[in-house]
Formats: sequence, structure tokens, C-alpha cells
Amino acid sequence: MKIRNVCIVVLALIFSCQSKVSEDENNSKKTYLSHQIEELVIELNDSLMNDCPYSSRYISEDGQLYLVGFNESYHKLDIFNLDQSKFEFDIPLEKEGPNAVIDPWDFYIVSFDSIYFLGKDSKLSLINKMGQVSQSYNLNETGANGREANTIGFKAHPILAKIHFDRTSNIIFFGAYSWKFPPFDLEYFDEPFLAFLDLNKEKIELILLEYPEIYKVEDRNFGEAFDPNIVFHEGKIIYSFPIVPDIFVYDMKTKIVESYPAKSDLNKIDLYTLNKEDYIDIQNRMIARIENPYYYHVIPDNKNDLYYRIHTAGIKYDLGNEEFGKGSDKSVYIQILDDDFDTIEEIELPKNTYDALSTFVNKEGDLLIPKTHYLNPDLKEDKLIFDKFIFKFK
Repeated sequence: MKIRNVCIVVLALIFSCQSKVSEDENNSKKTYLSHQIEELVIELNDSLMNDCPYSSRYISEDGQLYLVGFNESYHKLDIFNLDQSKFEFDIPLEKEGPNAVIDPWDFYIVSFDSIYFLGKDSKLSLINKMGQVSQSYNLNETGANGREANTIGFKAHPILAKIHFDRTSNIIFFGAYSWKFPPFDLEYFDEPFLAFLDLNKEKIELILLEYPEIYKVEDRNFGEAFDPNIVFHEGKIIYSFPIVPDIFVYDMKTKIVESYPAKSDLNKIDLYTLNKEDYIDIQNRMIARIENPYYYHVIPDNKNDLYYRIHTAGIKYDLGNEEFGKGSDKSVYIQILDDDFDTIEEIELPKNTYDALSTFVNKEGDLLIPKTHYLNPDLKEDKLIFDKFIFKFK
């Protein structure tokens, strides 16, 4: 199915950006009391993977919580029942023929019989429980905002900007980026945006997301920290950027953006910056990743009206050290935020243990983090292991 029309919405021109600092409402704010940790273990056979953070989803179906992960080795989707701690079933995928789909950027599960699957060829397919394709959309068949075709790439970052499907409007959201890539052209950095496909009109629009002020300073480059983290929650787009704590909330109905400081007291190191010429050197980009903090996406907790976020602290890098293993020495924290994105508590996690990328919250408000860090000495290939953080608040 061809996309007939593409237009761009420049949010900086059509909505106002308001800075919001939460008022003192101590009487109504939650207070962190304590937490305990329980371990969840799922036994695996040889055809299952103990780690699929880059293409995974959590879904509630029939009152049960499931993890769905893309199994690259067997080209299938594996479904795990987390409530019963077991492998449930898989959905085989085809590589050739009318039902062919290639490895995904990401996928969105409406139900197990209705899955939007975005391949790395920018083809969006709707597949069922048998892996059969009922609809497909080629996102690369036209340009945008006067650009030539194939100058805009469409993808969903499986962690930073996952696919989101709005059932009410029949619109599907996914990431987008310019093909022009630094250090040869900084247009990639000038245009952080989000794409959405209206399935009724077969039309794509691009939403520009404005960078924080620190990103706009001329000749300042922060290495590989320019892609926004994007989360959809209750009619709002919540986005942030890796090296600053600020959180931005775009109301899709009012088209107003509010910004929140969301500061951490544990990240106070000066930022490491590169110039345009330095970016081409991978060592410089690695040093930037080590010395700068890194804030991941926020994770809504609907039960407690809170948010969680994993972040790492920046540390100084010894230029005389030729190894980059010091990156594993960065401290890792859970940041607990209230509904105004004020920090309630920060909890330090053990290093080299957790995969912060696949963290999620269940309906009871418990935070689950897989223990699949590649440097975890206790990593087991025949087990999928989560730590479940059970918080108590007042």
C-alpha cells in the first residue's frame, strides 16, 4: 500500500512551550518508605533467548502479563507468561513469500492476532497469530516537506522511541530521522522528530521535537546522545534527551508543551563536549558516553501515579587509559518521580547486573528489571531472570 501524502507539522510554530516548576504540595505528595526485591525466573530451552531487549514488548492479555520478544536466531516472536513464569507459545515469521518480514526495528501488539511489525526495510506490516501479513505500508516511497524521496528514514527505536498505536484515532507513531548524518552535515542533529501514519488517510506527518537549550549551542556536540527518548501516556507524548534530566510533555489534544527540570542530585559532573571534527573519532564518542550522564526514558506507574527512570552518572575518564572498560564503572540509579516529575527518591543499583533498557511496571506498580547485563557474572543462558522491585509509599 503506497503512502499518498506526507506533510510536516512544526510544533515550535503551532504550540507554545511552557516551563512548569511544580508547586509546593507536600500534603498531597507521596513519600518513599522502602522497597523489597523478589526474583522472577523463567526456564528456557535451546530455541529461546534469555535476552531480547532491542525488540521486546510487554502486554496484558486475558488478565495475564506477557513478555513478547523477537528471537533473531529463529526469526520468530516468543511469548512468555510473566504471571505464571513460563514460556507460552511463539509466532513464526517468514523470510520469503507474501508473508515475509525482515528483522524488526520494533513492533506493537494490539492483540496476539493483530501485531504491527516495522521491519528494518521501513515496511510496516500487520500480522496475525500465524505470522500472516494482512496489510503492509512502504514508508520510504515519498519525501517530506519538499524533500526528495529516501532523504527521510523511518524507524522505531526499540527502546528510545517505540511504536505506539492510538486505537481511537487509528494512528500509529514511530521514529524518523534525516539520512544526512554527522559529522558531514549536522541536519540530523537539527531535526529530532517523530512520525505518525494516519491509517485512515494513508498520510504521514512529522512532528519536530525541540532540543533543550544546551543542545542548541553552536559547535557543541555530545557524541551519540541526540536521539530523544519518547513515551506515550494518557494522551501525552513524554520525551527527554539522554544527557539532560529535563522532561517535556506534549499534550496531543491542546498541542501545548510543558517542561519539567526533573533534576537528579547524583549527576553533577561537567558535560564532555565534542566539536564537529571530533565526532568522526569513535574514541572521542566513547569518552563522551563515559563522562556524561545518561538518562533513559520514563516509565509510568499508573497505580501509584508516579514515574520511574533509570540513569547513569558521568565519571571522569583517564586519557592515559587505552581501555574503555571504565564505562562499566558508571553508577546506575532508579529515579522515582512524582506526577510533577519532582524527584522523590533515587536508589543505587549494583553495577553490571541489570539491563536498564527493558524495564517495565506491572499493574500492581512493581518495577521489573531483567538481570541480563552482558557483564553480569551470574548471567545464565538457560534462564530469563527479572528482579521485581516492590515499593512502599506513604
